[in-house]
Amino acid sequence: MRRLSLVLVALAACNNTGTTTTTQPSSISAISSTTTATPTSSVATSSIHDVTTTLPPRLAEITVRDGRHWDGPEAIGVNLGDEVILRVTSDQADEVHIHGYDLKVEVGAGETVDLSFVADLPGIFEVELENSGIKIFEIEVTP
Repeated sequence: MRRLSLVLVALAACNNTGTTTTTQPSSISAISSTTTATPTSSVATSSIHDVTTTLPPRLAEITVRDGRHWDGPEAIGVNLGDEVILRVTSDQADEVHIHGYDLKVEVGAGETVDLSFVADLPGIFEVELENSGIKIFEIEVTP
């Protein structure tokens, strides 16, 4: 905002007519300014752009080997509303199941599967290989 004001002051000094009109927007997210000057006139333009920040999904990669959690985090904490991706690699065929959300996906022996969801329920949720009854991961969703 200060940079834009300085540009407008400089333009007013170069303006042959001696008049300057300045309008400031009521809400500014990001400003980009350009100035074009010729010997007889000066023109300042600014454009206002909304800046939207989108957080990447929380990714947890888990490897199951020999019937147990082998590699990757054993738990993660996420905020309510976060997008979560569980990437599970298993050396045995089974069903990856997120309790509480009741989300399931089949994984073949030696395969990797992704389970994506929005964490819209608060609490602590167990992820297991359903048929084997093996707990492989835990997700804590906090408000």
